[in-house]
Amino acid sequence: MSRRRILHGLAGIALSGLVPGIGRASRGAHVVIIGGGFAGGACATWLKRLDPRLRVTLVERNRSFPTGFFCNTAVAGLRPFSCIRSGPVGLAARGVSVRIASVVDIDPVARRIRLADGTVLSADALVVAPGIDMRLEAIPGFGPEEAARNPPAWPGSESALATVRARLRTLPEGGTIAVVAPPAPYRCPPGPYERVSLFAHYLRRCNPRAKILILDAKDAFSKQALFQEAWGHLYAGMIEWHGRQDGATAREIDQVAGTVLTASGERVYADWVHVIPAQRAGRLAQHAGLCAPSGWIDVQASDLSIDGLEHVYALGDAVQLQPMPKSAFAAYNQAVQCARAIVASFAGAAHAPSAMANTCYSLVGRHYAFSVSSRYEVSAQEGLAVANAATQLSPLAAGQDVRQREAHEAEQLYRHLRRECFNTE
Repeated sequence: MSRRRILHGLAGIALSGLVPGIGRASRGAHVVIIGGGFAGGACATWLKRLDPRLRVTLVERNRSFPTGFFCNTAVAGLRPFSCIRSGPVGLAARGVSVRIASVVDIDPVARRIRLADGTVLSADALVVAPGIDMRLEAIPGFGPEEAARNPPAWPGSESALATVRARLRTLPEGGTIAVVAPPAPYRCPPGPYERVSLFAHYLRRCNPRAKILILDAKDAFSKQALFQEAWGHLYAGMIEWHGRQDGATAREIDQVAGTVLTASGERVYADWVHVIPAQRAGRLAQHAGLCAPSGWIDVQASDLSIDGLEHVYALGDAVQLQPMPKSAFAAYNQAVQCARAIVASFAGAAHAPSAMANTCYSLVGRHYAFSVSSRYEVSAQEGLAVANAATQLSPLAAGQDVRQREAHEAEQLYRHLRRECFNTE
C-alpha cells in the first residue's frame, strides 16, 4: 500500500516546490474565485498559504452543500447527510473573504464579476470553478420538469439526494431500477457504478429480489473489472450492465410509463428509471463564453489558464484536461498548480509546473473499496501525460483485508480534502 501513500502525497510535490521569490508577490493584489467547491476552496487556501498578503475573495452561492465525494453513501444510508455537508465559510478563518452570493455576470476580459445584489468585484486574477451543468436536452423525455421530479442528484442539493434515497427505499418488492449512465466526459467517471453498488448494498438487506439494470452510453467504464468482480461477490444476480455495443444507449425516456427506449429498439421497463444525464461546464462558464464547442473549458495544464485571456484561470469539473478525470482529488491538484502560477506571476517569477495526480476510490459496500491512481507530468509538447507506466488499479481477487483498508483510506482522503478545501472536519 506504499503506492497509495505516495499518491496521496503527490500534491506535496506541488506544495513544497515553492517558486523562488514567491514572498515578493504584489502587496494588495486581488484574486477573485467563483465557486466554493473542492477546486475553488483549495485554490483559496493555497493562495493565502503561499502569500498571506494577497486579497482573496471567494464567491459561492450556497452556504453549504453536499459533496459529490461520498454522496452515494448518504443515499444508501451508510452515513447521514450531515457527514457530507460542506461549504466555504470556514475559509474566512484563513483570511479568505467569503461572499455567499450568486454571480449574474462575468466579464473575463476586464476580470470583473457582478453579483445578484449589484455589487461589482474587480480582480487582478480571476479563477472560475463553476462545476457542471446537465445536458437535459440530450435524451427526449428527460427535460427540466422530469429532472426536478426525478433528480439525477449528481450530487445536486440535499433535497435531490433525499429524493433518490426515498425512491430507493420505496421500490416495490422485487422491483427493477434502470440506471441510465452518461457518455464521457462527466463528473466522477466511476460514480454511476458506485451508486449502483450502494443501491444494491441497501437492496440486498431490504429488498433482496430487486434488480438493477445499467443502460450505458459507453462501451466500457472506469474500474469495470473491479466493479463486476465485486458485484458477483457481493450482489450476485442483482446487477446487469449493458453497454453501447449492446445497443443499450437510451434514446427516449417515458417516466410515466417507466420505460427506456434504447438504440437497439428495445423498450426496457422499470419501476424506477434513474437518469444521470450527459454533462458540460456550469452555466456561468457558458454564458461568459469560456467554453469550447465540447461544452467544457479548455485550459493549459501548466497553470490552468484559459487561452486568450490574461490572468483568467479555470479549475475542477468544468475544465477539460485530458487524461485527468473530473474528481475531487484532481480538482485539488489543479488548484495547487493554479495557485502557484498566480503567485509566481504576481512575483514576476517563473512558474515551473509540478506533477499532478489523481486517486479515486469507489466504495461498493460498507467496508469494501478499491481505487485507480495516476500521476501526470506537464510537458510543452504533450500538455498533460500519464507519467506512471500504466494507470494503477487495485488488484483483482484481493482479500477482504485489502478492500477494507482501501475503504479506510477513502475515508482518510475525504477528511483530508474537507480540511484542506473547506477548513472543516
